[in-house]
Amino acid sequence: MKSLLGIYAMIETESNKMIGIIELEIRDEFPAEFGYILNKNYSGKGYMIKACSKLMSIGFEQLDLERIYARFELIIKNLKMLWNA
Repeated sequence: MKSLLGIYAMIETESNKMIGIIELEIRDEFPAEFGYILNKNYSGKGYMIKACSKLMSIGFEQLDLERIYARFELIIKNLKMLWNA
C-alpha cells in the first residue's frame, strides 16, 4: 500500500501559467520517491532545481525521511539538474 503525499502544480509567477508538476510519494515498503514533468519551453531556467530542492527539504527536514528516490526520464540534463538541487 502506498500513500501519496502530494502532487503539486508548478506555476510561473510572471505569467501565472502552469508549467509542470512535481510529486512526492511515501510508501510503506520502499523509500519515498519523487517525480516531475516540466513543459520543455521552461527547461534550463532553474525551475526544477528550485522545486526539487524545496521538495527534498520538506522530505528530509519536516518528514524526517532517510531516502528519497528520483524518478525521471534518463536525459543527461536531468541528471545535472538533480545534482545541483
